[in-house]
Amino acid sequence: MADKRNLCAMIPVELHARVRREQEQSGKTLSEFVEQLITDYYKMKEGTKMTGDMRTMAIQLPEELFERLKAYLKSSGLSQKKFIIQLIEEALDKAEAEDAAEPLNA
Repeated sequence: MADKRNLCAMIPVELHARVRREQEQSGKTLSEFVEQLITDYYKMKEGTKMTGDMRTMAIQLPEELFERLKAYLKSSGLSQKKFIIQLIEEALDKAEAEDAAEPLNA
């Protein structure tokens, strides 16, 4: 068995209640549950580091629009990332083409 250390922290009552509720539903001991939370957090954090020239963009959508998007992505076979990148590239290409054409029309 790996060496273990105790970790203790004061947290808000509401958060404590939520953690305990979810821990009980998981069937794990509190130690197992907290260890899993912390492990999952660090895995997520390490997996989302920005590298090189990549940046993260996050948005919130109305539920109805999000459900429409999920249905479209499922039927098209596109990933969210690929779909959003395509939309941005198309919009920027169009805007840049319009900007380039403006001096000719002036």
